[in-house]
Amino acid sequence: DRERERTQIRQSLGSILDACGDRDRDRLRLEIHERIREQVDGSMFRFREQARFELMDLTVMFDGDSASAEAQVRVREANRTAVAERFTWRFEPDTDGWRLAELPPCLEEADAE
Repeated sequence: DRERERTQIRQSLGSILDACGDRDRDRLRLEIHERIREQVDGSMFRFREQARFELMDLTVMFDGDSASAEAQVRVREANRTAVAERFTWRFEPDTDGWRLAELPPCLEEADAE
């Protein structure tokens, strides 16, 4: 049932944002599709510095075996005013439910050394 799936995606997104705020890669990995988990482990990406994320609004649309989650997120970085940002994230079914199928915006490319 789609309403149950929407609820699962909302919960997953909440967990992703909490893990991003806590800079917790292990918790983040649990919510990301197994196809891209190794990217989270790599050193190519790092967490945005001292940012907290709060889900303000969410619309989930399904298209076959994928879902788009359009989210408005309040982003608060250290010593800065909170700003609202809009993201559209793609979710796909995984072995134990809907998982994020792309890297979340709390990860950014690490600077090349």
